[in-house]
Amino acid sequence: MPVYPVRGKVFIDGQPAAGADIVLYPTTPLTDMDADYPRAGVANDGTYAIGTYGQADGAPAGRYMVSIYKGGDSSDEGPQFKKPRTVDPFRKFKDPANSGLTLEVSEGKNDGKDFDLKSTRY
Repeated sequence: MPVYPVRGKVFIDGQPAAGADIVLYPTTPLTDMDADYPRAGVANDGTYAIGTYGQADGAPAGRYMVSIYKGGDSSDEGPQFKKPRTVDPFRKFKDPANSGLTLEVSEGKNDGKDFDLKSTRY
């Protein structure tokens, strides 16, 4: 599948979401069944560059639901057998079906695909 550059920034509560991961879940199946879902890590300054086949190579054109999470797999909802941890500010953005986040990838450059998130304290 052809891929197109996708770059942007992720901030949460006004701060760069350094160390978070962003995964794009296509709303229609990808034509290449061997391709991973497009994804990226968020850098210290909040920037990200999506990759599908390689790091920062881009994503196929289309509409996506978005998951943004920090620490562990995006589907990791199992019990935690560790000391209580602080509130996860990314909790409501982890499940792509319920995050409320979407992204449209067009043919050509896709710069400025920014997410300015506000956490909900549980």
